[in-house]
Amino acid sequence: MSNKIDFFMCWNEQYQVNYDINPWMDDQFHQVNGQKAHGQWEALRELLVHLDARVEVLDVNDALIPDIVFTANAGVIHDNIFIPSKFRYKERDPEVEPYVKWFIDNTEFNIQMCPSTFEGAGDALKDVYGNMWMGHGFRSSLEASKFLIDCYPSLKIHTLKLINPSFYHLDTCFCPLSSGYLMVYPQAFSSSDLELMKYFFGEKMIEVSDEDARKFACNAVEWAGNIIINGCSPSLNFKLEDAGYNVIELDLSEFIKAGGSAKCLTIRLS
Repeated sequence: MSNKIDFFMCWNEQYQVNYDINPWMDDQFHQVNGQKAHGQWEALRELLVHLDARVEVLDVNDALIPDIVFTANAGVIHDNIFIPSKFRYKERDPEVEPYVKWFIDNTEFNIQMCPSTFEGAGDALKDVYGNMWMGHGFRSSLEASKFLIDCYPSLKIHTLKLINPSFYHLDTCFCPLSSGYLMVYPQAFSSSDLELMKYFFGEKMIEVSDEDARKFACNAVEWAGNIIINGCSPSLNFKLEDAGYNVIELDLSEFIKAGGSAKCLTIRLS
């Protein structure tokens, strides 16, 4: 695994809502303010660098791949193995080649291609207890979990069925933290899956309200004791501070128009 890069990000001068593949994109066709979006993206990158994170960036200028800015969907990484995404929607297929090329050129990861539909770190998240949680139902297929089990034998793979179309990726409603806490939006899951989460996280499970979920509170970036988040209520802010975190709110509204926020805009490499 590369020991030189903490986060990979991508900026696309042609970032825009050019199609509709999730509920957040409804009525947002060509509504992104490109200059404002770049300022918000740059603020996130600069904040991570200010917090002493090592960030590498891929710059592109391609209207055919507007969503390439959401690098969490590049793939998933564990045990020096990178599994690139196999996107459900054809609109995102062209992202795979530049993502894979970047990882070949800039890391030493062993690349394994998943044969089933799978959308990377958008739907596969690790916790500190040795588990990888894989969301399925909207983007990633349940069959992909079998491939993860084969590639990552050191992890226990648990699947979670997403049931709310507004929270179509696991990282929009489920955020395991390195302290052992979990931020979760309960309305995105079945009661049986919530019970499974409670078994592992217990009292460290922080339930997120509908208001906070729609601010993409679970789509947060954790780094060095900080949680970078698009926005959260005073109640959630208190819970996170009580868990030992410094909460940093950062406006990422231009990316919510496409269905993503801070976590979607980054992929952790270290």
